[in-house]
Amino acid sequence: MMQSSLLDSALGPIEYALQGEGFPILVSHGAAGGFDQALLIAAPLAASGFQLVAPSRDGYLRSPLTPASSPQTQADKYAWLLDRLGLDSCVALGVSVGGPSAIEFALRHPRRCKALVLISSIVMPVRPAYLSILPEPLVLSILRSPAHRFVLMRAPERILLEILGVTSQDLRRTSSDSGASRALKETLLAARDAQGLRVQGALADITSARDLPRYPFADVQMPALVVHGSKDRFAPFRLIAEAVARMPHARLEEIRGAGHLCIITHSNEVSLQVARFLRTVLN
Repeated sequence: MMQSSLLDSALGPIEYALQGEGFPILVSHGAAGGFDQALLIAAPLAASGFQLVAPSRDGYLRSPLTPASSPQTQADKYAWLLDRLGLDSCVALGVSVGGPSAIEFALRHPRRCKALVLISSIVMPVRPAYLSILPEPLVLSILRSPAHRFVLMRAPERILLEILGVTSQDLRRTSSDSGASRALKETLLAARDAQGLRVQGALADITSARDLPRYPFADVQMPALVVHGSKDRFAPFRLIAEAVARMPHARLEEIRGAGHLCIITHSNEVSLQVARFLRTVLN
């Protein structure tokens, strides 16, 4: 596993890692994630001249879930981490269910957030798409059972890919891109959670995805870029478009034919869009 550091904050321990040099991008990772997933999916941005600040959200790897854990407290932990790292501000990049804490960071700490980037983000209350594949009681039973790791390790790859929102078109595209193929394999490995270090975060994400508030997107005053696949089953494109329409300085980029993991399956296209946007708004 990649190397990380652990700090104690008033809101609980927070694990993080840094990669690259340049203006900092704080990456709020998605489900089955951690700092390692954040570094993996955002690696092209580090190669483009940015520094990745990659915390593990509460419930993932060495960042424990606490009774107070929520997207709001996670956003405050991000601000605390910036203080400890001596960083005045950053770009907040939220992926999938990491989107809500990135949005909360932009709303709660606007002077620290130079720009907001949302990729395949959950922005409104939704029922996680994998609950349309498996009944919710079964999903919760598997995750809560001590045997959940065995079940996930034995689950067919095609089932896990469907749960992660990868379309057949995504797979065809990924097969011809060695970097995307490797990132997808690493993501599948993390989803199997062989050491049981991501299950608490996954359980918390099921609840938070359903119970999100209606965000006051009109208050997101910093420049924002929203990148979303047109075939995303987790967060329907129309909901994203509605949110973007209420942000004063937001731009929506549709990745045609892409599913929920467009940051992996369409990595080059997504990274290019994000890098261009950031160079424009940060200069």
